Amino acid sequence: MKKQMILIGLIITMIVTAGILLLHSREIDEKDREPSFSNACIAVEETTFRSVRMLDRGLGPDGVIMGYWVISFGNGNFSWDWSDISESGVYECDGWNITGYQDNRKYEHHGTYDKETDILLWEGVEYIKISDT
Repeated sequence: MKKQMILIGLIITMIVTAGILLLHSREIDEKDREPSFSNACIAVEETTFRSVRMLDRGLGPDGVIMGYWVISFGNGNFSWDWSDISESGVYECDGWNITGYQDNRKYEHHGTYDKETDILLWEGVEYIKISDT
């Protein structure tokens, strides 16, 4: 009887230890997946975002066409498709703020990237990350 109790105690100890090790390894995995970006330019590089809501994409034969607006960043350039307009240029960052420039800095567009939610606020419209290109 005493041997059975010792054996049961060893089995319980092994199960608890295995559970603790498994839980700890999952915590490490979660930390490894967290982004460790130091600014918006690093976070958005080679990334595409789309508007959270469907917005006006222009006029069709039956009136306003609704769709998503899209913005992509890569190699220091941005490409923004909004309404029935496509714009592109270069961008730079100051912390989590992004400024896009067109036509030799004649026109500016402004945005802020939230690294906790992966939400980009660009010219007052919220965008979600849809791909790392």
